Amino acid sequence: MFPEANVNHDGSYCVLLVEDEVLVRMSVADGLREAGLQVIEARDADKALEVIESGIAVDLIFSDVLMPGSMDGAELARRVMKSHPAIPVILTSGNVRPEEVSKITRFLPKPYTVDHAVLVIMKQLQMASEQQHILIIEWDILVRHPLAQYLRECGYKVLEAVDEAEAQSIITSTKYPIQMVLADVDASREKGFALAQWIRTNYPNIEVVLAGTPEATVNKAGDICREGPALTKPYQHHIVLRLIKERLAARERNRPL
Repeated sequence: MFPEANVNHDGSYCVLLVEDEVLVRMSVADGLREAGLQVIEARDADKALEVIESGIAVDLIFSDVLMPGSMDGAELARRVMKSHPAIPVILTSGNVRPEEVSKITRFLPKPYTVDHAVLVIMKQLQMASEQQHILIIEWDILVRHPLAQYLRECGYKVLEAVDEAEAQSIITSTKYPIQMVLADVDASREKGFALAQWIRTNYPNIEVVLAGTPEATVNKAGDICREGPALTKPYQHHIVLRLIKERLAARERNRPL
């Protein structure tokens, strides 16, 4: 019935469903779960924002516009798009004109069938899964988070890991296809190099960039990552972005049709 989105059908993708009408919310939630998705239900935008700010991994938000509470669905979309630009938002309503919200984000008018709503959501998840995904491995959140946010604002889907073990878990998951790994090797240099070798052996299509401050580390990183030079720290975000674009573009040019 529904397209095969790039997901594990054990509920790997998570949809945040925001709807104050209980019967509508239950029907859509059931349809999404039948399609193999995880669903978090929220009765209003305030509750939905609490879910987002809690750090729970959400892959898409499907929200009504007119709801009780301190904000409506349109304001929720604005806030999420500012703080978490990688999360797609689809708004729906039967009481507002499409042109009032279509400039904010995607819009599905009511009334809709559950099958059609699920189809729209699955297609959007498929599109999101085809974004270029970058994995940042960095133990220092004050370094990692600003860089991740910057790259998200530039249109990339960014995943974050605090160490090599967490990175391996993300890479081996089939939820998102990782195109590039950016790893700090200052904190655990040998493990960082071992991770790069492991990626090259098992996932040769993933571009690896190692970064560090000591000169020896930088030189070794360049050897492991083939093309060098590796990034030096502290990061300059625009230089990281330029390197990412250059490396991914080169990979795309060399990829067989």
